[in-house]
Amino acid sequence: MHDDLTTYDVDFQHRFRLGTANRIVWGLGYRRTRDVVGNSPAVAFFPAVLDHNLYSAFVQDEIVVRKNLSFTLGTKFETQ
Repeated sequence: MHDDLTTYDVDFQHRFRLGTANRIVWGLGYRRTRDVVGNSPAVAFFPAVLDHNLYSAFVQDEIVVRKNLSFTLGTKFETQ
């Protein structure tokens, strides 16, 4: 039995300031995986070839409260 997993990843991120107190980071991502399993007589996986696509997007805001204090809030979405 053998397992061959191939993964491709692409990421994009952009940072910018919004006023003096907010630092925004946002981005997009894509991941493609292909898993090929060579089955044996004793153990078998079905399907023997499995492809997945994963799309993601995120946004984050770092809010400066004081010189040495900041608050970060954000979210990430993923879908297949």
